[in-house]
Amino acid sequence: MTFTFESIVQHLQLVGAYLGFSIAVLRLVRYKKNRVNVIYGVTFLSIGLFLALGFEASGSLPEPDVGMGSEYNLSLLYFGLVIFSCAIVRYLMRRSIGLNEVKSKEIGLCLTGTFGALFFLSLFFRNATAMNAAGNAICALITSYTLVEITTSIRTRKLPRVYFNLSLISFFMCLAVLLDLIGILRGDIRFRQISNFIPGLLLVYFHLLEIYYPMITDKKTIHSLSLTYKINRRQEAAAAETQAKSPRKKLEVSENKNLLKESDLSRIEERLKFFLEEKRYLDEELRLPDLAAYLGVSVHQASLYLNQYKNMSFTDFINQNRIEEAKRLILEETNRNLIDIGLECGFNSYSPFHRACIRFTGFSPKELRNMVLQK
Repeated sequence: MTFTFESIVQHLQLVGAYLGFSIAVLRLVRYKKNRVNVIYGVTFLSIGLFLALGFEASGSLPEPDVGMGSEYNLSLLYFGLVIFSCAIVRYLMRRSIGLNEVKSKEIGLCLTGTFGALFFLSLFFRNATAMNAAGNAICALITSYTLVEITTSIRTRKLPRVYFNLSLISFFMCLAVLLDLIGILRGDIRFRQISNFIPGLLLVYFHLLEIYYPMITDKKTIHSLSLTYKINRRQEAAAAETQAKSPRKKLEVSENKNLLKESDLSRIEERLKFFLEEKRYLDEELRLPDLAAYLGVSVHQASLYLNQYKNMSFTDFINQNRIEEAKRLILEETNRNLIDIGLECGFNSYSPFHRACIRFTGFSPKELRNMVLQK
């Protein structure tokens, strides 16, 4: 038995379809454990269906002279599934990085958008070739927007590098769509064949990613990221409002910065070194005025010093050092309860300890313990 490029690609596409159906069934069976599994199940089912529908079409290109018929209707159904999959994957990726809490209504929104796109395609593109090209263009628009949106959010919020795997997935989604579009426009079947087995590979990649980095879909981790994102948005809005009310703010900050530069920075840094050595940050009641008093400067100068020379806020500065202390305690006291460790490090409850772990390490306290002990 000889294997050609076409047969290998078709077999990989068929394997991808079976994998999509299998993962979909597994997710739907586990819906009681996590309601979001319903959305994941529907997504994987949709991917499996369009891979199965595209299996027969992978060996041919749409005929330019063929109008609205069975082939046209099949292509319309195919692109309906692809457009829906691209849209729902975007929502799931946004959920993974805490931009929104995906709920069951998102399926309805994606379905509404998909039907709108199908109506547009059927209304303005009356032959199979034009409809295939337009369908791919819509998918390319969704996937490219997803790539830019997810990557920008990860970079600006300084999330752990593991989240860039989502950018990689969205990139290959966009690549698959563009390859199919190029194949149609150039009349080259090889581009379409390569495009059709990429989704199957992405299913395998995501499945392995979820196994080795469960934080990608972990409900508690996502909730912490979402909460942090909302808090940051509120702080940014409050800062913008304050700036709008104070037109002289920039001038004052500039003057204060110059004033701070003229002060004895070496003395401040030396006092800060003692502050860290004495582990004063472990005090649960520690506030910015306490740090300012220890450094021998005003509250405004202490805040300005942290912002300008440490590139972080007072809260981030304290919590980052607390997390480093937590790592040390985890390593030295392996059997100690994580809640006790969090309390000893200065967190007043487990919740802020969990949020700080996610922010500065990308892992939940439990995952951080496993990682530290493995090293």
